[in-house]
Amino acid sequence: MSNFFNAIGVADMEKVHSAVIGWMLSDNCGALGKREKTNLLCSLFGIYPSFVFEKIDVKIEVYNIDILITTEIRGIKECWIIENKIKSNQHSNQLDKYVRIINGLEMTKGKNPKPITINYKNIEAKYQHYCFLTLIDEKPLGIHKQKWINTKYQDLFNIMNSLERNHGQDDSIIFKQYLKCIKELTDALFAFLQSPGSYPHVFSDGSKKKTEKDYYCISQDKGKYATYIAECGLETIFQKQWLRKMVSLAVGKNPDIKDLQEKMKVDEDRGTAEFDYTINTLDEKGLNTNGDLLLQVQFQNGTFKVVVIHKDYRNTSNPQKYRDMIYGANSVWQSKFSKKTTNNGWSIPKRGEKARISLTKPLRIKNWYAYNQEDIIDEFVNGFKEALNLAKTII
Repeated sequence: MSNFFNAIGVADMEKVHSAVIGWMLSDNCGALGKREKTNLLCSLFGIYPSFVFEKIDVKIEVYNIDILITTEIRGIKECWIIENKIKSNQHSNQLDKYVRIINGLEMTKGKNPKPITINYKNIEAKYQHYCFLTLIDEKPLGIHKQKWINTKYQDLFNIMNSLERNHGQDDSIIFKQYLKCIKELTDALFAFLQSPGSYPHVFSDGSKKKTEKDYYCISQDKGKYATYIAECGLETIFQKQWLRKMVSLAVGKNPDIKDLQEKMKVDEDRGTAEFDYTINTLDEKGLNTNGDLLLQVQFQNGTFKVVVIHKDYRNTSNPQKYRDMIYGANSVWQSKFSKKTTNNGWSIPKRGEKARISLTKPLRIKNWYAYNQEDIIDEFVNGFKEALNLAKTII
């Protein structure tokens, strides 16, 4: 293990990163002076200060916010919110929720709801700052997305590495170890993106628990960081970044699909990165409405899919209701997704437990991630267009 955080197995834990970042900014950290803490905080938000905060107060994990900081200078109070993402996804419009919390608009649950907090609602909007800190290129979502600046861990490393430290302090040792931790994290991502074919287990082990992985086999991979990635459970998030890169390059090379980009997204399902393009929202009769069913083209694990899926298909509270929309006696989808509709290698997978029905076709090339990038992009674009045409014939 190359640093303390890896040695104790916490290099992949978002809460640990939030706690360390919060500690560095707090009065408890002797590694940095007030000016350097001011520089660190402001730089994360894309601000380059000519001042030094008189007060910096840090709270970790309050109101479900990862890091909440208040500062004061010349009687002016400001608040700074950091949402920290390493491996997890945005969910439940959480970024919008945090903006509402700060402005005293998010209410508690129950019979007598009240604001979750009113401690910050008098802080003017221009003194509210929001940072979405991510390992990969994941953009903020929601109606307030413009309020959030997107900062990556590579940026955090560069900022920390530029700061002057009080080397005589014991805390500077922790600072240095954390700097090494972030460097290894970002270096591993860079190395993987440069040569994904050297990391086959990234594409096969995303759904496995750490105890289920074959570390001897993984150590035989050509990639320098193969074991590190496995130990930190970074397979899925690395897949997502690679797939995002491929989609971005594909759109850039093919202007005829650029207009479709807004409805493209990269997510994950069961530990494997997934590309989704939503063509239409439909009702149970297959009509183009604001219904609960989505007609999508998907790409996952080297296979394209044309899918009709309930928008809440992961919900387990009433799965039969959702499945009936797809497989029920009056559903049109079983006939539409029949052998009569398939050709050119498209097949119908076995019916699953989720509220979805699909046609699938794998790419011609095996171990697609290991091929020349140009070949992969061409295969992806051709497969996407073919899936799109098939979907249009179905409706």
